[in-house]
Amino acid sequence: MTENKTPFFYRESVQAYFDSAEVRFAVDQLLARKMKYVPQSFDAGEVADFYRACLAARQTQIDFVQDMIDLWHLIWPDLGKSWHAAPYDPGDEELTLDPQVRWDESYFQRSFDRKGKGIRAALWVYLSSKSPAGSEIKLGYSLFRGAQSLARKANRPEGWSWDNDYKCHRFSTESGVSQNDLTLAPFVDAAQRAVSVIEAVAQEA
Repeated sequence: MTENKTPFFYRESVQAYFDSAEVRFAVDQLLARKMKYVPQSFDAGEVADFYRACLAARQTQIDFVQDMIDLWHLIWPDLGKSWHAAPYDPGDEELTLDPQVRWDESYFQRSFDRKGKGIRAALWVYLSSKSPAGSEIKLGYSLFRGAQSLARKANRPEGWSWDNDYKCHRFSTESGVSQNDLTLAPFVDAAQRAVSVIEAVAQEA
């Protein structure tokens, strides 16, 4: 858990990715494209340059995923002793640490079960470069007992919004979050309010 005043610094390649539309385009193209052949006009130097660019793009992808996971751990507080991490499901690809999946999905999630209650809380951080402001961080959580959502519009934390499609609560700020030395205080405070609501709802259920 971080102190509210502790700034967050993106890794260098991620900051460059956020700051430059040209870098974003190049990285996205290199990571999305499957090369089926090598043009015969390539000389040895150009091939080396191409592979260096591929390596830099892959480094950006890995750094992006690491930053996203770091943000999750810095923002979300511990749910407490009444909760334990949900068993890992190898069949659930959306929860894998595979950097390609996490890059494509742009979010990191951890799920926790409330002992003796049959309740599962899923907490996530969403990090995107597609925002007009340069990047965007969102928080979200869901709370289920089996197929029944215990999170409802009426019990959303202060400052959070209700997503009726996914039966979850979401939080974001209006300001851009691509600058370095990012202040996490609004997200940390929002996550603490969410955990208080999760605990209260689970206690009453």
